[in-house]
Amino acid sequence: MVFRHARRPVGKTGISETSAKTIGVTGETLFAFRALEQGLVPSVPMGDNSQYDFLIDNGSKISRVQIKASSHPDSSSKVDRYNFTLKHSNYSLYSAEDIDVFGLVVIPLRLVYIVPHTVVSDLTKTSVFPTNNSTSKMEEFRERWDLL
Repeated sequence: MVFRHARRPVGKTGISETSAKTIGVTGETLFAFRALEQGLVPSVPMGDNSQYDFLIDNGSKISRVQIKASSHPDSSSKVDRYNFTLKHSNYSLYSAEDIDVFGLVVIPLRLVYIVPHTVVSDLTKTSVFPTNNSTSKMEEFRERWDLL
């Protein structure tokens, strides 16, 4: 069987640099790299049918992590605010049976917020303000790799 492929320049993926898929993959890759830096072992489930993006092994427990990534600050905000949607693609909320924590990745700043599901279980969205000396609820979860 012969497959025909669309012609495009070598190195081009055909995906917009700002597409949701590209942002998601970038966030997941950055999260995995940062987890490895922390001495953690990230594992990715096979296929796209899992409720979580990673299993993180810290040597004594395994955590189910759902990654949410933001690639730019909210342009409608006067301060650097990065927004995250905490829902499945079908708009339903994640449950405690699905995940243990969210990994909120601020791509341009290479920051990761490790937020327990229990903290945001009833929220559909959250924001972080990483460059504004914020006292927001999410700041206590900045770089909290010890929660994994």
